[in-house]
Amino acid sequence: MADETIARDIARDAEPEWILKFSIKGGDTLEWIAAKSTVFGALEELNKRECETGPVGWVFLPMGAINMSEVRYVSIHPRPRETKPKPARRARFTWA
Repeated sequence: MADETIARDIARDAEPEWILKFSIKGGDTLEWIAAKSTVFGALEELNKRECETGPVGWVFLPMGAINMSEVRYVSIHPRPRETKPKPARRARFTWA
């Protein structure tokens, strides 16, 4: 079991990094960088929650929380390769 977890973490670390960007009213932005599958999974989960329960209130990220009623749009794009240093790769989204 531990070997499978380690192998999965190594595979995730080998994935290209993507940026999940929240553009907030007033011109502020918040970017979260993670492995491609993590970013797409978070975006899918956000969409699923909104479809099931209606507008999502707050999304909690490792570096803080976002009031989704203040978000103008959410976008994703690949992270440029030359950007350093690497941030934490794992994070959990929770909804309130």
